[in-house]
Amino acid sequence: MLKRIYNAICRLDLSLLGSKLHLQGNGPKEVSYVLPNGNAPQLYPLMLAPQQGTAIIMPQQGKNCKKGPSEQWLALWIWSHRLKGFYDNLTLTSRGHRYEPDFAYIDEQKGIYVDLEVDEPYSGGGKPTHYMNADGTNQDSQRNQNYLNAGWHVVRFSEEQIFCHTEECMKVVYTLLLNVGAIDELPKSLEKVPDLEAVPRWTYAESNELKRKGFRKSYLGFDPAKMDIQGYYKCLKLFMPIFRHSLTNIKLRKASTKELLSFFVNRR
Repeated sequence: MLKRIYNAICRLDLSLLGSKLHLQGNGPKEVSYVLPNGNAPQLYPLMLAPQQGTAIIMPQQGKNCKKGPSEQWLALWIWSHRLKGFYDNLTLTSRGHRYEPDFAYIDEQKGIYVDLEVDEPYSGGGKPTHYMNADGTNQDSQRNQNYLNAGWHVVRFSEEQIFCHTEECMKVVYTLLLNVGAIDELPKSLEKVPDLEAVPRWTYAESNELKRKGFRKSYLGFDPAKMDIQGYYKCLKLFMPIFRHSLTNIKLRKASTKELLSFFVNRR
């Protein structure tokens, strides 16, 4: 019952950053800059850069509306700070695969496309996710490579980093934008923010151990894989700003009403 309520809440937000995507097709058609990858692949944040000369594949509007709590948190943070160029409602098709970036940053005129991902150690169903393999690859290796093949940058943070160190994570993003020429200087609000501390990525076994310990509850205040009454109320508290925003946004208000009605009808 509580798990179904949580899932219904996660579907309420269609898109806080739901700006219409208006690509004119007059920007660079391939990657024009050279930028090395950042950090070792065993660490968060993971930063991967496309090769110079890679043809850029444009995204399309529309995606699954469901978001995890940390993604909702970051969407609200970006929206409340009125940051431009960020989207949470796009899809990308590369090498025959359809992907939905958690967030995207796009500057068409300068040919800069960034996929921003928030990685949970295990899913709401308790399954290990985003884990490292023994051979040094990870669960997202093919996905990452297909973004690079499409001329996109890939930046992956752990969920804990996004939820507990949001400003430090955004400083990483804006430093990347500065290095590729999308912006001329860091936003004043981020200049004095400390650098984000890198953290190790987890293995499959470590993911299972984190689930056993209820690790996500240590920073979210609840564990999506083990919802109880206390966790349900903390979840509602976390999502309350989304609900308040939906009252002033016609699109979100309709989506929220539809999801709530669907939940109460289907539970009978």
